[in-house]
Amino acid sequence: MIRLLGRTSELETLERAVRQACEGSLALLQVEAETGLGKTRLLDELAAGLAGVRVGRATCSALEQHLPYVPLAAALRDALQGIELDSRQLRPLRRILPELSLSDPPQQFAEVDALEALVGLVAEQAPLVLLLDDLHWADPHTLAALSYLQRRGAGIPAAVVTAIRSEQAPPDRRVRRMRPELVVRLQPLSPAEVAPLGIPGLHDLTGGNPRFVLEAIANGNRPELSAAFSEMLLAQCRTEGALAYRLLLAVSTLVQPFEPEPLAIMLQVDLAKVVDELERLCERGILRIDGPGFRFRYQLLRGVLLANLSPARQRMLSQRLRAPDELDERRSALSIGAAPLNERGRPARMFEHGPAAGQTATWSSSPAAAGPVVPLTERELEVLHLVAAGKRNRDIADELYVTRDTIKKHVTHILDKLGAASRTQATARAYEIGLVG
Repeated sequence: MIRLLGRTSELETLERAVRQACEGSLALLQVEAETGLGKTRLLDELAAGLAGVRVGRATCSALEQHLPYVPLAAALRDALQGIELDSRQLRPLRRILPELSLSDPPQQFAEVDALEALVGLVAEQAPLVLLLDDLHWADPHTLAALSYLQRRGAGIPAAVVTAIRSEQAPPDRRVRRMRPELVVRLQPLSPAEVAPLGIPGLHDLTGGNPRFVLEAIANGNRPELSAAFSEMLLAQCRTEGALAYRLLLAVSTLVQPFEPEPLAIMLQVDLAKVVDELERLCERGILRIDGPGFRFRYQLLRGVLLANLSPARQRMLSQRLRAPDELDERRSALSIGAAPLNERGRPARMFEHGPAAGQTATWSSSPAAAGPVVPLTERELEVLHLVAAGKRNRDIADELYVTRDTIKKHVTHILDKLGAASRTQATARAYEIGLVG
């Protein structure tokens, strides 16, 4: 196994929190990362460094979400291997560990009795550490049991360490209701962290994604990626949906960064729909905002998608983009609100305040004439700068120590005041009128 790259401070933070919990009271800890950033590997390293405590580990599965307590039971079995439990004393725990009832007649117990028996078992076997990966796939009963353990864990030397994938855990998912004492968020590796590998251009190619870094190392000097790895990346893109996959294939042919208008023309899709989908792909960690446009977050992924396009398809997309008459005609049709175009081929923006009484609404193709009438607040300007820097709502919320809903409201107000239909348009507008630069 290749040694762990970077992550030294994250691992030390986790180890310190686990040690404190195992010397005091039960703590719920969480590792959060996008796919491929190394949360599972971090749990491997954490488990390998734990000594003098019982460790149980399990991974949650989307296919088992309808089955109660499955990941929790698997972690408990792993931690308690070789220990003979008193089935009579732990009878209520049979709701979680059904094997305890094999020698006794069936008997029903309330869920709270099972949870109290769980607290008693953890206390009896402490110090104990449970590691649950992919908690975003956990069933509701397991999540409730972990929350109950956290509430009742005062004075019990134990820790529960969970890991979730950011893109699989939107704010409305049940797992987001958990309240861990510590959250360790993994970011892509920095250029300095991959530099010791001595491979020129490695960070530019992989974006610091550890999974991509490992593939590049395993690939040696060969320019092509392994077929299995390429197919895995393509499969991940396909799971985003038919429109997203079409967009990503087309985007791979464009110079980076790119703007959404050419993409809408190439695919003959409504511009507003294209912008919405591109922004969603940014939230999913596949693309990122770059100034007034977008780009692939990882160049390696772009290369895989481009290689999957036939030469004929690439020529067809390129020809669509170069046909000037067709380009102008479609631009007019695709522009949001069917607005006229300015001299740069972009939709002209209506004055923010709208028409005065008795007047007809007019469109402006002059950036200077289209300045915002309603000034942005100090906080909105702060949020606008972070949006223009390509940051997502959750990153902005973390940086400003507010909730995502608060940031969402600020972004909505910014779009309204700038007369923009999307974050991309708001960023372009802000550059035009000098709010950012």
